[in-house]
Amino acid sequence: MDSLSIFPATSEQIRESRIRTFPEWGHRMTQEEYVGREEMLDTKPHADHGKMTIWVLAPRSDPTTTDFFSSCETYHREAIVSGEPNSVAYGIASVFTAERHRGKGYAKHLMRLLHFVLIKPELLPPFPAAAWGEPPSVPEGLGKGVASVLYSDVGDGFYNKCGPGVGDEHLDKAWITHDPNGTIWPVTIDITDSRPKGFRWISSEEQERVWKRDAELLRTELATEPSTSTTFSFLPDNGVAQFLYERNKNFVPSSWKGDRWGALIETPEAFSFATWALDPGPSGLSTLIITRLRATEESFPALLYAAVQVARELSLENVEVWNLPPHLAQIGEKLGGKTGPRDEHLPGLAWYGSKKVVWEHNEKFCWC
Repeated sequence: MDSLSIFPATSEQIRESRIRTFPEWGHRMTQEEYVGREEMLDTKPHADHGKMTIWVLAPRSDPTTTDFFSSCETYHREAIVSGEPNSVAYGIASVFTAERHRGKGYAKHLMRLLHFVLIKPELLPPFPAAAWGEPPSVPEGLGKGVASVLYSDVGDGFYNKCGPGVGDEHLDKAWITHDPNGTIWPVTIDITDSRPKGFRWISSEEQERVWKRDAELLRTELATEPSTSTTFSFLPDNGVAQFLYERNKNFVPSSWKGDRWGALIETPEAFSFATWALDPGPSGLSTLIITRLRATEESFPALLYAAVQVARELSLENVEVWNLPPHLAQIGEKLGGKTGPRDEHLPGLAWYGSKKVVWEHNEKFCWC
């Protein structure tokens, strides 16, 4: 593998990567629609101003070839790490190897090299140049992370083998699955339609204002570091949670004019909300996914009913949320929810600190 390295993709390589992924990920779209959607997403706040980088694993002798071996995307994001405000972490997405290149270890090597372009050097072991050749160049603005996250659709036995070292070295810094749990309610559940004081719908234009307020609260709530562990969380503002809305909004039936992408209960004493997005899968569109939830025992039923109401209007079958907070789990079950482990989009966290990490707010809003 010493003849290979990772490089930021050229425009031709970016288009080639999307043409390759279209057959597997372009559900119910033409190739032109799929590539166009990805190009549109490149301009949105989660990706603009250099926050997104597409990487290719290619020969050092021909780094711009369109016959590269593997590719992926990374997103620069603000994170909260207890005791360390304004931290940087990365989301990793779209890891893909063309069928003709599979079974040769290319994706694994791509992922092992990523550590060295995303993460602060002082958090990493020495680069194994004897086995891998010279380390990859770190573009300006990168190499500042304290953690990275991905969502595996190939189980939890691949990315946890991709540590920043040769063989089984440093696997404690590979991507380890954290709490892949979901709670699902069928839209047929019977919930009382209640609209408490301060309730209103969240439109697509208002979502970012709500997420910014939420981010301010999270910064305060996660400011204190526990004695035996470290808490980690992404923040939903600056386009992070908006990504899911933008990615899937074109699947909304033309007959639906609701523009209701969340529900808010706001009073001088309280701030509770749920935002949601469509969640199309290979078999079709059946689920409304709650992307971010801030709720109390009192406000949660009204927010859930609001999501169920929108799901019914869209002729969907289910409402889902990831990692329902413990103080809401029993209520969720009483309201007809079923909680269990998911078998897709498994959240993997690569953590480089010395203390055990607790991933807070491991919800769908930070998926990429």
